[in-house]
Amino acid sequence: MPSMPLKIGSQMKQRAVKGCKKSSAGQIIVPDDVIFICDEAFRDCKQITSIVIPASVKEISPTAFTGCDALESIEVSPDNPIYFSRDGILYGSNHINEWGNTVEQYLLFCPQMMHEAIIDAGTKFIHYHPFAECRSLVSVTLPAVESVPDDLFDGCVSLQTADISAAAGSVRIERLFSRSPRLEHIILGDSQHAAERDGLILSADGQRLHLCLASCEDVIIPASVVSISDIALQQFGQHKSVTVDPDSETFTMADGILYSKDMTAMIWCPPDRTIIRVPDNVAQLPIEHIKRMPNLTAVEISDCNAAFSSLNGAVFDKEQTKFHLVPAILSKMTLPPMFYTQAFKYCRHIGSIEVQADTPHHIVIGGVLYYHYDEEDTLDLIVCSSEVTSLILPANVTIMSDGSRLPGAFAAAESLSEITVEFGSHSFFARDNVLYTRGDYQRLVFCPRNKTEVNIPRFIRVLDNEAFIYNTMRSITIPKGIHVIGHKCFAHCHALEEVILPQTLKFIGNQAFADCPNLKAVTFPNNAIEYCEDSFDDGVVFSGKHKDCIIHPANEWKDIKTEKKEGS
Repeated sequence: MPSMPLKIGSQMKQRAVKGCKKSSAGQIIVPDDVIFICDEAFRDCKQITSIVIPASVKEISPTAFTGCDALESIEVSPDNPIYFSRDGILYGSNHINEWGNTVEQYLLFCPQMMHEAIIDAGTKFIHYHPFAECRSLVSVTLPAVESVPDDLFDGCVSLQTADISAAAGSVRIERLFSRSPRLEHIILGDSQHAAERDGLILSADGQRLHLCLASCEDVIIPASVVSISDIALQQFGQHKSVTVDPDSETFTMADGILYSKDMTAMIWCPPDRTIIRVPDNVAQLPIEHIKRMPNLTAVEISDCNAAFSSLNGAVFDKEQTKFHLVPAILSKMTLPPMFYTQAFKYCRHIGSIEVQADTPHHIVIGGVLYYHYDEEDTLDLIVCSSEVTSLILPANVTIMSDGSRLPGAFAAAESLSEITVEFGSHSFFARDNVLYTRGDYQRLVFCPRNKTEVNIPRFIRVLDNEAFIYNTMRSITIPKGIHVIGHKCFAHCHALEEVILPQTLKFIGNQAFADCPNLKAVTFPNNAIEYCEDSFDDGVVFSGKHKDCIIHPANEWKDIKTEKKEGS
C-alpha cells in the first residue's frame, strides 16, 4: 500500500503525527500505533488525495488538514471508537469520553475537493469550521443539527444548492449565505421561518427579503415585502433587472432606481450607473452604496430639493455646510467652506481641484489640495488630483490626509510618477520617486503606480494605507524589517501574482490585497501575525501560515496603532 513519510513525535508521552512532507502525494496511511494527529499536521500538503486513520487514534485536531487542496476523502478504521468517516467526510462518534461524559456525534471535517456533501443523519453538532476551505463544494445537505454557525459556508464559493430543512436550531439565513455568490437553491424547513419564492428567500410572512439567489435573473420585489436586508441589496447588482410589484405599499421604482413609496428615500441604485438624478422630494440617500459605485461621475440635484445640493457632481446638504459624498470619477472638484477630509476615500479619478473664495484654510498647489494652519504655517496634504504627473512636496507638510492613517491622499493619483520633497522637511523624504516619512518609526507612504520595482530601505517599518494602490507590479518580496502592511496597501493591483511576507511582519490591514484577481500565492512567515478576513480575496493559497495567526472580522479593524509598537 502506498505510504508517505510522516513526522512522528510525542504528545502527552504518546505517539503523534506532528507533520508531513509537503511533497507527499496520493494516499497517506497513518501508522497503527498513533494516538494523536496534531494541529496542522498535514498543513499545505497540496498533493495528498486521501488519508487513512487507524483505530488507535483518539484525538484529531480540527486544523490538521488545513491547506490540503487536493484532499478527496478521509477514511477511518471501523474499529476506531472515537471517530468514523462516511463518504469521505470525518465525524466524531457517539462515545463516552475519558471524564465519563457523553459526547454526541459531530461533524469535524469535509475534504476540500468534496463536490457533494450529505452530512450523516445522526450528526447533532458542527465542530470548528468543517467547510472552511471547500471551494469545490457544489451541494450540501445538513441533518437535524442543533446549531448552524453563521460562517459555516464562508469558504464555499462554488456552492449552488443547500438543504438546511432539517436543521433544528435557529438559522440566520442572511449571514449564513452572504458569501455564496453562486447559490441557486435553498431547501428550507419550518424551523427556518423562511421560504423560497421565484428565486428570492423571504421571511415566512413575506415581509422581509433575505436573499436573492443566483438562479433569479430578474428580481421582482413582492408587494408583501416591507424590509430588505443589506445582503439582498448588494445582490441586486448581480441580476439583469430589479422591479417592484405595482401593488407594493412600501417601495416603488423610477428610472431603474428603488425608492420608498412616497419617493422621500432612495434605497438602491444600479451600481453601473454613471449619473444619478435625484428627485426633488428625496430626503434620504444610500450614501455608503453610492460611494462605492465604480463608474459614477455625478449626482445631479436641482435647487428645488430641500435636503441636498450638488456641486460639480459631489453631494452636500442644502447649505453646503455638511459634506455627504464625492463620486468615484470626478472631472472637477470645487471645495465649499465646510469639507470633510475623507471625502475622496472611494475616488478613482479627480480632475482639477478648485477652492471657493470663502474657504480660507484649503489651498491648491500644483494640483494638490492642502489644509493650511496659519499659526504654525504647516500643511496637511488632503488629496492629489489625477492630472498631477510630478509632485514637489513643500517642506512644511507635516501630515497626509488628516492624521496620516486615513485613506485617500493618493488613491486617485493615476498620473503621478515623479516625487521630490523640498529641502528642510522634517516629516518626509523621497527616494527614487517613492515617498517616505522621517522619524523613529518610518513608513513608506506612496509608490507611483507605474513603478514596478522598489528597493525599500531596511529602516522602513510600515507600508502605509494605500501605499501601492492600483500599482502594476507582478510580484513583490516585502523586506525584513516591515512590521505593518496598512489598509488597502496593495488593493486593486491587478497584475500582482505572488507575495512573500517577511519574518518581522506583525499586522496586515483591512482589504490590504483586495481586488488582486491574479494573486494566487502568499507565503507567510513562520510566526503568528494578525490580519483580517478581508485582507485577501477568496481563492488565494497560503503557504507557511502559522496556526496562531489572529484573524480579525472584515472591516472591523478600523485603525492600526503603529505608534505603540515603536519599541518593539
